[in-house]
Amino acid sequence: MSPPTDAIDADTIVARVATANVVGMGGGGFPAAAKLDIARRAGVDTVIGNAMATEPESLGDDFLLEHHRSRVLAGLQYVRIAVNATTAFIAVGRGRFSEPEIKVVDAPFPAGEERRLTFAATGREVSANARPTNVGVVVFNVATLAAIADAVDEEPDEARYVGIDGQARHVPFATTFASLGFTTPVRVGGFSGTTETHDGYVTATTLSLRAAETATPCIRCGWCAPACPVALRPDALHEAFVLGNGAASVADCIECGACNAVCPSHIDLVNEFRSMKSRQAKEVAREAESRKAKARVDAREDRLAQLTARELAGRRARRERRRSWKTDSKDAEPPPADRGSTP
Repeated sequence: MSPPTDAIDADTIVARVATANVVGMGGGGFPAAAKLDIARRAGVDTVIGNAMATEPESLGDDFLLEHHRSRVLAGLQYVRIAVNATTAFIAVGRGRFSEPEIKVVDAPFPAGEERRLTFAATGREVSANARPTNVGVVVFNVATLAAIADAVDEEPDEARYVGIDGQARHVPFATTFASLGFTTPVRVGGFSGTTETHDGYVTATTLSLRAAETATPCIRCGWCAPACPVALRPDALHEAFVLGNGAASVADCIECGACNAVCPSHIDLVNEFRSMKSRQAKEVAREAESRKAKARVDAREDRLAQLTARELAGRRARRERRRSWKTDSKDAEPPPADRGSTP
């Protein structure tokens, strides 16, 4: 792999990343080329490579930094060039590295969450409804940076490192879980991931794989509450989910998986909360559409009322004119008789 230089232009980098169909490999799966374009148009000045490894079962990031550091650093510089940033570095939670582009960042759990990482690394606070690009920062997972380097150097790797049984394994995309030895439902992505059948397959966003546990009813132990980094009550949210109710506080859930990690009943709380968010978002959308529909109906009724009022006014005016004509014709003197005529 050739070291990146500013000789390669931003458009070429974005075009090659788009051609290779690189997507975010930290779990989001957002097209990397589109993210580069958004960051460039936003005028970001800082690029952060995210190696904070929030998910304990995801071992790929650490493995890349340990064994393929040059690829990650090359991708970091390609991104810096693509978005025209002045600062670029890799954020890690621990370790000693000689490269000045790698910095240890002290961030609270879950440190890999973009808003928390941005604040810990730059001091720039990102509001709940904003993105790091709103404060001049763009964040890329280190696996995505490595994939970007491969794409720009036109050596794309159709595989990724996946945490399996405590080891980072290089697994080609589309490899089925069954071929990796799984015969039961599989937990994909660790505590913050999803549960799939063993017929599933590895994608760019597959961080880790393990056999899924069977969930049992909640025993109300309360262990999930102190584990939540944003001070929610996962047990209360779980009860609301079971009853089919909503809860405004679920919008604050950052889906870190801490509650799943401590739950002795192995309840997939994170996916319950995702479902609640989705359900509430649909309800908000329906209410918004209902308000729009009501506004359209009200506007139509107003128009009809105005048309009716004008029509009634026009009718009254016509009646008044006819009445006026009749009155004028009665009051008019009869025309003089013709003296030469015979009576």
